[in-house]
Amino acid sequence: MAASQRFCPICGTQTDDAFCPTDKVATFTVTNPGGEPARFAAGDVVAGK
Repeated sequence: MAASQRFCPICGTQTDDAFCPTDKVATFTVTNPGGEPARFAAGDVVAGK
């Protein structure tokens, strides 16, 4: 089984779902198909948030 490709920005849970089952918020993709891997780390500011 492949590793999950999405994660929750609140709790960090990795999932294949578009929404976190715990926090009910949209998840982010871990990689960008055809592009470079996302480079988010704990504490990073994204879009001012």
